[in-house]
Amino acid sequence: MNIPSFLVERWIGKYEWTVPYDLAETGVFPLKVEELYALDSTLPERIAACQLDYGVNTGRTELRGAIAEMYQGKSADDILITHGAIEANWLLMHALVNPGDRVVCTWPVYQQLWQIAAYLGADVRKWDFRRDTDFIEIRKLLEKPTKLLIINSPNNPTGVAFTREQLQTLVELGENAGAWVSCDEVYRGLAYDHHAVAPPLTALKSARTITSMSLSKVFGLPGLRTGWIAAPPEVREACLRFRDYVSISSPKISDLLAETAIRHRDKVLARNRQLLNRNHRLLTEWAAAHRDVVKLETPQAGTTAFPEYLAAMDSETLGRRLVEEQGVLIVPGFCFEVEQHFRIGYGCATEVLQAGLERIAAFLKPIS
Repeated sequence: MNIPSFLVERWIGKYEWTVPYDLAETGVFPLKVEELYALDSTLPERIAACQLDYGVNTGRTELRGAIAEMYQGKSADDILITHGAIEANWLLMHALVNPGDRVVCTWPVYQQLWQIAAYLGADVRKWDFRRDTDFIEIRKLLEKPTKLLIINSPNNPTGVAFTREQLQTLVELGENAGAWVSCDEVYRGLAYDHHAVAPPLTALKSARTITSMSLSKVFGLPGLRTGWIAAPPEVREACLRFRDYVSISSPKISDLLAETAIRHRDKVLARNRQLLNRNHRLLTEWAAAHRDVVKLETPQAGTTAFPEYLAAMDSETLGRRLVEEQGVLIVPGFCFEVEQHFRIGYGCATEVLQAGLERIAAFLKPIS
């Protein structure tokens, strides 16, 4: 069987190492190892003494315990460490979805979240939450028995974040349809203006909620490839059975570094919040100053924005010409099946974001 190309990853992989202004990456500007060393004076010695054999198949107990502290009522036994959230989501789909199952997924969204279910033979229905703020269409979609409801909040690419009340409604609708309800929360933890950070999905009243998360985005540590699943025992065990065939265990050094970042998450997130608040202001001011070429729904949380552009040009051509003529990498809307839009990641260095935005506006003005 052939799985369709992962459009976002193929696009970014084609250009990301050759452009001076990368606005396609969606994580916060990454930390260095020395910054983690500064958080714990014992860490360098523990890294040096780490014996490089296989790690624990579920993830180091101390790491899982540190993660569990982020989830009300959870323990280390409720957590499964994965290679980023991308493996977490892959495992969840394979553990839960069978051919013919009905799967409902928020849309637009990162392609993996619906494409794997479709590849496995599911009947995938996409819910355009942008046009269903009253939750009328999602109620209709969940009138039929459903195996899995997939949420992504804060959303990639739009930056929309569901409130606690909205998440609770979605959980209840999913439960009534017999569904497991899974939320990819890799952008959770950083919100702007008056928007509150919603709790993890697993904190809501339900026995059928699942969370996938990683250190790649808001923590600024994609190089560790540390992610996890927080789920009920039967789901976690099913994921572990599939993981045995894929990656066996997580790297021991990554586990040590990840545990340090999580135990000192207040300091790590404070560093990242300062950068993102500054860049979020820069982005919104840029969009306001260039209403003649772009329209932007201001991101509520996370690190991504999805502006609409007014030029008469398909998004793939726009993306290619921005690379070739301006040295700027964005993700064209066609990667999300939405034309006349492009995704920006604004977690990069502020000077890179500013220069990239200026070049985008300069390119769009003559053709809009």
